[in-house]
Amino acid sequence: MRKKRKYIILTFATTEAALALEEACAEQHLPGRLIPTPQSISAGCGLAWRVPVEEAGPLLAQLDSFAVERVGEAEM
Repeated sequence: MRKKRKYIILTFATTEAALALEEACAEQHLPGRLIPTPQSISAGCGLAWRVPVEEAGPLLAQLDSFAVERVGEAEM
């Protein structure tokens, strides 16, 4: 059986914002990936960024420096 992991989920107002974060994370070699927004979080454009909690530190530290509008954050 696979071990459950906790994730930080970032949601976005627009698809463009989600793609901008994906590009910024790729350039900075930051962890995470785009996923469909979980149904339990009905917010934003339908895309979300998922990163494991234990790997989220570097991303969260730099998040405000990215010019990306996001709707919210949740831990799942």
